[in-house]
Amino acid sequence: MPWDDSEFAGFSRQQPWLPIGAEHRKANVTSLREDEKSLLHVYRKLISLRKSRSALILGSLELLRSDQPGLLAFRRWLGE
Repeated sequence: MPWDDSEFAGFSRQQPWLPIGAEHRKANVTSLREDEKSLLHVYRKLISLRKSRSALILGSLELLRSDQPGLLAFRRWLGE
């Protein structure tokens, strides 16, 4: 993951041994931190949610039947 939009993506001040794609100018940790709608923020919120709910860590999982194509439905619970 590129760290910033600098020439070598924040890895080094010299040319790294692996190539760096041009897209690192837009998709990097620094720019994703600033964008509240970025995938980085979504993952952070999901990790926080998982840590705050015991059922998501220790609970049971039940896959639910769905008639909608492409929809994955499930239920998580812990205890009652």
